[in-house]
Amino acid sequence: MSTSQILHLSDLHVSAQGNFDRSVVLDPLITRIKEDLTKGFKPEIVIMSGDVAFSGKTEEYALAKGFFDKLLTALKLSPQDLFIVPGNHDVDCSEYAQGESLNFSDMKAINDLLENKKHRDRCFVGMDNYFQFIETHYTHLASKQGRLIPFVSRRNTRCNKSIGIVGLNSAWMCRKSSEKEKKHIAIGEYQIKNAHAELMEPGGLDLAINVFHHPLDWLWNVDERACRTYFKTLKAPELLLLSGHLHEPNAGYSSDTQGGRFYQFQTGGVYTGSEAIESYQSRFQYITIDWDKKKIRLDFRRFAGWERIWCVDAENGEDGRIEYDMAGADNKAPKTLKTPEPFPEIPENYRTWLSEHCAYMDIDKLRGKSEVIQVKMPEIFVPLFADDPGKKAGSRRNMGEKCDQ
Repeated sequence: MSTSQILHLSDLHVSAQGNFDRSVVLDPLITRIKEDLTKGFKPEIVIMSGDVAFSGKTEEYALAKGFFDKLLTALKLSPQDLFIVPGNHDVDCSEYAQGESLNFSDMKAINDLLENKKHRDRCFVGMDNYFQFIETHYTHLASKQGRLIPFVSRRNTRCNKSIGIVGLNSAWMCRKSSEKEKKHIAIGEYQIKNAHAELMEPGGLDLAINVFHHPLDWLWNVDERACRTYFKTLKAPELLLLSGHLHEPNAGYSSDTQGGRFYQFQTGGVYTGSEAIESYQSRFQYITIDWDKKKIRLDFRRFAGWERIWCVDAENGEDGRIEYDMAGADNKAPKTLKTPEPFPEIPENYRTWLSEHCAYMDIDKLRGKSEVIQVKMPEIFVPLFADDPGKKAGSRRNMGEKCDQ
């Protein structure tokens, strides 16, 4: 076997209420994963990129532990194969005074705070329940720097490749609503520099993985530049950045003129409720590294709410799958996702109806060894839009309306 596989989850959002609704979504998830195991999927690690809890409460983590136990049992993995970082929902904001926030004018001020353990512990007090959960049940998630860095880990894969996994805390500054966090949060140079130094101390790697909750472009501009600087110093031919937070999947490859290059894989929320809310349906993904073919593949899954099952997420990639060349494959730049063409706005109530009634088709047995067999969907009403020749170009109208021309 020349492949290594990761199950990538995020945004579990366990609260003390809603146990039944979670079971409606998460019980079929376990069933789907068992089915995938019979079809050749075989993750050897699970990465959870933040928001285990909904409000950082102790009772929420106790419920999350039950889900992780079921998941690992289904995968025939141990707790040591699970890697978790905190998200903004893992911060118990009731531990801070109303209106309390962190604001910095430069990176030195952040570094000074993080270097001072007394001041740092005060900033992390809202994450105490999260850290106690980790330190009680997942003792392998640790670093030499204590709670400063969620974890630093190195391991050999089943095919004897050396990978390093670093968990970073992008949520320690979160005090506000999610919408106000963008460009006002930071990992901090002190955190990432120490994390990477610990990771690389034993030597080089075949693959380095950095996990943090927020997408890279959500970080304060100064912090984003600092992270990019340290990413390119890692002695590994392949670098993955894994995140969540936005509740929808995204994937791409970044290469800059200073020599930095990495993949950014963002997964959807694994539990966003049983009812479809636009694109925020429950989702997860597999990441497969094929070392011989020098390919990285993503396989997307999503919850089909009306059917109460998990299915191939055909809304992402090509038929639920996207493949990249590794950065070192024949010196070719990896393929990236195509930018979709603009599409006319479709009424929200119609979109919701389509999502609930027409989104799922069981095509698992139609997939051969390579290409998916194409099938025609049932005929459904779709509004047809076109340019009115008598009006300015680009002014679309519904073809059901009478045209004067």
